[in-house]
Amino acid sequence: MDAPTLTNSSSWGPIGEASSTILADDLNLIASTTINGMAYGVSLPLFFICFQELLRRVKSARAQRHQIFFTLGYIFLLFLFATLYIATDSYQARLAYVNNRNYPLGEAAYDQAIFFLPVSVMGLFAYFAVNWLTDAIMIWRLYIVYGGGRMAKFVTALPALIFLASFATSCATLNKSISISLSFWTDVAPKFVLAYYSITIAFTILCTILLVGRLLYFRHQTRKVLGSSSTSHYLGVAAMIVESAALYTVWGILFLVLYIINNPAQYLFLASLASVQTIALLLIVIRVNRGTAWQRNTTLNLSTEAFGGSTARNASGVNLKMSVMTTKDSISNPGKSKEFGTESDLVAHDMEHGSAI
Repeated sequence: MDAPTLTNSSSWGPIGEASSTILADDLNLIASTTINGMAYGVSLPLFFICFQELLRRVKSARAQRHQIFFTLGYIFLLFLFATLYIATDSYQARLAYVNNRNYPLGEAAYDQAIFFLPVSVMGLFAYFAVNWLTDAIMIWRLYIVYGGGRMAKFVTALPALIFLASFATSCATLNKSISISLSFWTDVAPKFVLAYYSITIAFTILCTILLVGRLLYFRHQTRKVLGSSSTSHYLGVAAMIVESAALYTVWGILFLVLYIINNPAQYLFLASLASVQTIALLLIVIRVNRGTAWQRNTTLNLSTEAFGGSTARNASGVNLKMSVMTTKDSISNPGKSKEFGTESDLVAHDMEHGSAI
């Protein structure tokens, strides 16, 4: 028998462990370190970009400073929870792979079994907090994109109910997961975890469909009247992906499928869910702050841009048939779109007696 060497990996490999256990340990370690770190590394500069641009607006804005400060506080709280989550996740990886690496069932199993520890409870709460904050913003974006009127209230009613169900389920999941011998992957907790992830991802899918559907409708209508050039900032493919938080939707679906079939690849998506949510929200905030996100009076602004700031009429003086895209709020408060502490710089001029655009 050959003597053990550094190049003979079989001499130093795990002894008596199943290949599935080794694979789970491998993917869990990569998820807790590399994947999580990469996702957080993307969210970090986005946070500083948002923070810097909002601070610049505080200095230049004459009004709405309280809204800007609210947005600053909101994204700071979001990033704080995202940072807390990645810190606790990294600490748990250290406990599993360094301090307790001889755990009989493997490091990944140990990482799953310690959800009752205070550090794990803190990380789980931080993850849920990120989810609550991002879901609340998704409802707000739905309300804005659908015009802020009766239709918007009707459309956001179901997502709001699902959000409340998600909040209640997350609290129940937190309660069950902090009990000794119960964690995400035991016989009891998965009932709550599967329910929670199913509800919250269903919420995200629903919001994404509603947002993309609305934006596609606007895209079709405005291109018929104004052409494609006037809609590129608001209704391009990249814009719709950002506006609808499609990145997190896809990420969440992949995790849920892998979790249901108990595939160890679930770790790759679970560890970075909080950071992906943070990225999705910060991208929306950046677009809103720069005036490229869809706002309540965006359709009105597009029409006035296309016709040189005058009333949107064609050459023969006939009103353009765009009333279906002009919200009640846009007519009554032209140029006063207030979202995340921003105010539209595009102001509609010469509104004649509230006529439809």
